[in-house]
Amino acid sequence: MYTIRRRQKMRFWLTIGLILLFVFFFLLISQTKSIEDSDRDYNRRRDSYRKKVKEKNLLEDQFRQNEDKNEEIKDVPSRSELARTMKSMHKLVHLDLKGSPPKLNYLKELIPFMKKSGATGVIIEYEDFFPYKDDLESITNQNHYTNQELKQIFDLLKQNQMSLIPLIQTYGHMEFVLKIKEFSHLRESSEHYQVITPCLNESYGKVLFKMIDQILESHPEELEYIHIGCDEVFLINQNPACKKMPHLQSTKDFFIYHVTNLVNYIKTKRPNLVVMIWEDMIRKNMLNNNDYSIKTFAKKVVPVVWNYKAQVEIDSSVFKIYDDLFSEIWFASAFKGATRHLEIIPNAELHRLNHLSWLNIIRNFPSTHKIKGMILTGWSRYDHMQAVCEILPACMWSYLDHPVKIIPLIL
Repeated sequence: MYTIRRRQKMRFWLTIGLILLFVFFFLLISQTKSIEDSDRDYNRRRDSYRKKVKEKNLLEDQFRQNEDKNEEIKDVPSRSELARTMKSMHKLVHLDLKGSPPKLNYLKELIPFMKKSGATGVIIEYEDFFPYKDDLESITNQNHYTNQELKQIFDLLKQNQMSLIPLIQTYGHMEFVLKIKEFSHLRESSEHYQVITPCLNESYGKVLFKMIDQILESHPEELEYIHIGCDEVFLINQNPACKKMPHLQSTKDFFIYHVTNLVNYIKTKRPNLVVMIWEDMIRKNMLNNNDYSIKTFAKKVVPVVWNYKAQVEIDSSVFKIYDDLFSEIWFASAFKGATRHLEIIPNAELHRLNHLSWLNIIRNFPSTHKIKGMILTGWSRYDHMQAVCEILPACMWSYLDHPVKIIPLIL
């Protein structure tokens, strides 16, 4: 009997020992895995940091090389001449309302701050936060600005002696309109809602002309410029209705046809209003200054040349052609929303180098008197269907790293 009890106790304690041993090994393995995970995370962070440092050094090397090349160019205007050019230029900040429009109370602090930092005006890209009405009411976001709020913004700009340019997309980036069923038949391609077709009269009469009417109606009469977008038009001549327009064949033909229609309509409403467009479609499809149609078209619009790389990736020959074609030209750099579509905070060093690169281009531009302004863009998202990136309050340090440090140097 005693032997049986003793064996039962031994089995009990042996079982307890095995359980404790199992728990010990489990904790040991878990701890080892945790240490390995920590090591991997540390290595990943270290490699990411090293990569960023390497990229930063590479960008700086590229910029130095570019500056060395510029020093070799003869007859380069002096720093004082560059300062005079910049002092005569408009310096506008781009307020992109897509997805994250600032509240009015925030703008009441931001606009005077921008004025103090050297900005002379703002360019406001409304998208679906403008209070469209009547047949266009369905394209307006439910959190849109009211007409009263817009008037307060306009008054605030006037009080700070800052100019205003409204920006509305009228060709590409029309997702906010073409996603809606009642306008879906106006897509250039039925499968994509990025581009509105110029091959249907409804595109003008039902949407674009009405948008322009309402924008002009809400803005002051002393408005000097309006920006109608027209960048990144990825789809052209795909709507079946385009087959009924045999006189239009190339990308150049359709682009000139569409933009000319818009400009002519705007001129019937406000003859003295200057129409601006992003120029990438011209750069890619119309670099022939001997083409009569392009020469005629160039008299109707003012191009805004944009590039957000550390070293502006536009060949010098392009600027020579633009100098021949246009009587006025603007440039655009960026302080946010121009690196990756899911970026949380901006790459301030890249943007700083981009600004300095643009200064070199301004210095070397053939006819500096044609350069009327510089736009500091701040994109909120890459298109209407993507997530918001680099919200404005989180990017003010990037903004400060440029206008405050660079603009005073050249005024």
